Amino acid sequence: MNKKIKKYVDLLVSSDEKTLKKIDEYEKLEKFNEHLDSNPEDYIPVDEKFEYIPKNIFKRIGWALKRFFFLRPFAKAANKTLQTVVTGRENIKGIDSAIVVSNHVNKLDSLAIQFALRPKKVYFTAAEFNNMNGFLGDMMRANRMLPMSSNIQAQKNFLGAVKKILKSKKYINFFPERAEWWCYEKPRPQLSGAYKIATKNNVPIIPIFITFNQTEESKKSPLGLKQFVVNILKPIYPKQDLSLNENIEWMKNECQKQWQDKYDSFYNTKK
Repeated sequence: MNKKIKKYVDLLVSSDEKTLKKIDEYEKLEKFNEHLDSNPEDYIPVDEKFEYIPKNIFKRIGWALKRFFFLRPFAKAANKTLQTVVTGRENIKGIDSAIVVSNHVNKLDSLAIQFALRPKKVYFTAAEFNNMNGFLGDMMRANRMLPMSSNIQAQKNFLGAVKKILKSKKYINFFPERAEWWCYEKPRPQLSGAYKIATKNNVPIIPIFITFNQTEESKKSPLGLKQFVVNILKPIYPKQDLSLNENIEWMKNECQKQWQDKYDSFYNTKK
């Protein structure tokens, strides 16, 4: 593994004691959707000029080259560090377009999800502050990031891009817990946006719940990082006899139930 890539991976997958204490604090306060890390200040506001799907052929080629020459070896290194394993791949058989919803437990969990859903192309929604300046932001955009925005026209562009991506038989991942909590095992309450988009575009929800194993390699890790198990759960389809709001609530509750069931069975909480 390239030493520079490994150093960068280790930096991104690790956490610190301050953040871990904050998880305990926010859990007690039931502030489950709050960000723990300070948001980067050096980011590019997402306005009406942001291209969710680049029109320029040279930009598209440039992003493809970045994915091939940097992101592919970076993702390989990240999944080696995360010790990523996958269960439930049979649940996505025959599903062309879908909204994926996953718990958010690491800065690089998107790479584990991409690995689990390969060879499907997966786009990832993200908070606006992830549209950063510099190398990291450029790599995230090349890796099919779809940042949110408070700009009204940008929101319309986002929804238009989502519709186009789903029609082209690809997946779009949402982290409905909103915020990343490092290696947090329990399912947190979800926001509704992903379910609204799935219902309006008449595509299924693919729930993913990441769990953690203590392995021999984990015990040796200076990062204290357990093995990532990406569990692909059963797809949830919108019901034609339900209204938009009824579908949103039904699909969200069903996904929450699948997450909880996987958590209970994996960690054997009901002894």
